[in-house]
Amino acid sequence: MQANTRLVMKFGAAAFCAAALAACGSNRSITIPNKAAKPRSPNSHTVYVYSSLPLKGSQRQDSNWIIEGIRLAFSPGHVGDYSIKYRSLDDAAGRAGWSPRLVVRNAEIAAHDPHTVAYIGDLDSDATKLSLPILNQAGIVQITPGSGYPGLTDSLPPVTSQGEPGKFYPGPKPFTLLRLIPDDMAQAAAALDLLRSTGCGHVAAASFGGGVDGLALVKAVQLTAKEYGIGYVAADPEPGNKTSTYPAYAASLHRLGAGCFVLAGHVTRAAVTLTQDIHAELPTGAIVGSSGFCSRAWTDPARHGVPAALDPYLYCTSPLLPPDKYPDAGPFITHFRQVHRRAPEAYALIGYRAAEMVVDGIDNLGNGGDNRKEVLRALIGGVSYSTESGTYGFDPHGDLSSHAYGIYNVVDGRPKYDKRVIPPKVL
Repeated sequence: MQANTRLVMKFGAAAFCAAALAACGSNRSITIPNKAAKPRSPNSHTVYVYSSLPLKGSQRQDSNWIIEGIRLAFSPGHVGDYSIKYRSLDDAAGRAGWSPRLVVRNAEIAAHDPHTVAYIGDLDSDATKLSLPILNQAGIVQITPGSGYPGLTDSLPPVTSQGEPGKFYPGPKPFTLLRLIPDDMAQAAAALDLLRSTGCGHVAAASFGGGVDGLALVKAVQLTAKEYGIGYVAADPEPGNKTSTYPAYAASLHRLGAGCFVLAGHVTRAAVTLTQDIHAELPTGAIVGSSGFCSRAWTDPARHGVPAALDPYLYCTSPLLPPDKYPDAGPFITHFRQVHRRAPEAYALIGYRAAEMVVDGIDNLGNGGDNRKEVLRALIGGVSYSTESGTYGFDPHGDLSSHAYGIYNVVDGRPKYDKRVIPPKVL
């Protein structure tokens, strides 16, 4: 899909297309029944579903929530004539997080297992760039709970690179990835929609520790800003990681007329320092962090985050809302509380939805539920799901049809959910 054809207008609709299914632009609708009520066949076949998530490092807690959601959806472990075996693989080598070697290893383990019908992962886009070609060649549907890089499913230069997304799909099936969050073009639009509401006329942006996602988001902000009546300020040189240069960089933003700032990527000590230096030069300007900044590592001074005095000027965007903000998620929340005796967080809902889709695909296929190619065909190609955890849809490339994003402000050093927005213009 080319950049000049992808500008869309989105109005109303509840999170994850919870309005009429036709509004999602999907070509078919599926209702997932209560799988636990079905008896297990004495002639059941075994199928495997793998996940690849960082179980060490800063993303460990998010991964654990995803896994709890997956296991809840797969309980009691069978559907119709099929016994579902779930294997959780760790793609993290240590505190640094995911490892390229382990990402590739995990994808190859799943690809070489003839009983594999689906794969849930990876979290980061750079990791998914490595696993996707392997799983695509094997004809396995891959469901990512957190990879927002547009180039995984679309061609949008200059945000995406040459040859994308084709180079991630060397197998015979054009698309094998389902993305459970809106891509980074939607995130850029959500941030700009917020900044327009603050009265900002010119925005600047920089990326820290975010890999391909952070860099793409900066380009997306630059490309999309004019759609929101905001000018883009490109300061030269970029801030980099030398904190000694940050005061001069922040001063150049002020001199060039920037009134607000977008921080992309993940929290680093350098990013915290730059936040303070920018605030010193733009004392009334809003600073919006991407989803990687929606954590107390950025906002809480007790955790080496920014000083409390900056709270009124800090915001962050996240594709994840608190579960109780999804209008149809009540049954899932009740189910989770009954099993775990505590409330779920957003990533548990995402993990549940990923596994729920696999269960649905297997169940609807009947005799083909143990055939990975049939499961892939059932899940890919523009589907709307009406499920226990909500209603949501995908376009034929595997992108979530809704562009809904969460806006968080900062209160007492913590990101606090403020509202859900559907940005009106997404490139």
